[in-house]
Amino acid sequence: MISPASPQPVVISCSATAMTHEDLDRLLDELDTATEALLADQAAAEQRVEEVERLLKRTSNDGATFWAPADSVISLREDLALEAFHRHRRAVRAFVSWWADVAALAVQSAIGDNSPDPVRVMAANPVGLRPDELDRLAPIPESDRQLAELSLHLATGPMGGDAGSTADPVTTAQAAARRCGLAIRSDADGGVILVESGEPEALRQRLWGAVWDQCQAPALPDTGELVEALRNRGVKEATVAAVGAASQAVEEALAAAFGLVEAHRRLAAGEILEETTWAEEDDKTLDERAEQLLARLVDYARTIAAHLPHIRASRPT
Repeated sequence: MISPASPQPVVISCSATAMTHEDLDRLLDELDTATEALLADQAAAEQRVEEVERLLKRTSNDGATFWAPADSVISLREDLALEAFHRHRRAVRAFVSWWADVAALAVQSAIGDNSPDPVRVMAANPVGLRPDELDRLAPIPESDRQLAELSLHLATGPMGGDAGSTADPVTTAQAAARRCGLAIRSDADGGVILVESGEPEALRQRLWGAVWDQCQAPALPDTGELVEALRNRGVKEATVAAVGAASQAVEEALAAAFGLVEAHRRLAAGEILEETTWAEEDDKTLDERAEQLLARLVDYARTIAAHLPHIRASRPT
């Protein structure tokens, strides 16, 4: 919550077609402050889990008798605390991803001497967008839309989905629609149609695709391309190195996250045998590197914000 002594929060008009540098800078600063508050909330939720788990270890139940009511309450509190902690983690990852996305838009606008559309800047916010704002985003690729339409057709057709699949066809169709930023709705005749969704999760899928779907992170500019664009603008090498290093660090953590997802998929499919070709240390190493992704996204956003004034002031020599 912003205290009475704090500056007024940045107000971004929904009808504006471009954002000023000042508004972008203030938004990045507010995202930084808000992230710190969310991280504190997450830490408190984690501490609550630890407290309840310590209480649970001291319960009298040994497995041979029914749980006493007081011990049952502690068990329920553990479930609630764990649920709250995991929800905090997901919320923080989504919020930090938005912050990094805004930072990427800001540095791209600085390099190109232009101003981003406020709708695009706010597209990954936790509240979502209104239906009338969605037209200002990049269009959904026709190939993605066709795949979602095919999944919907299979789910609502006479066969009710793939006869050889155990997956619920409606759930599959909803997931396919959400992955490209669409939602299933009823039309005036009682049929089902696909419409663009302004829900936060659908928007994150639309903006960031597989990067969000598999790793819960934003799709950011390629490091090599970003570094080249900064040098072409005449940005001093210290700034190029700092921004490039922050971007490369995110890419390395993302590579580990993708690797972890793929390894677990192959294990589940029986393509690799855990006891022979997938050592526990391999999993631990990937997991530790992937776990750094959140911190690296934070550093990415802060590094770009710190260097934006110089990037904007730079000109090719």
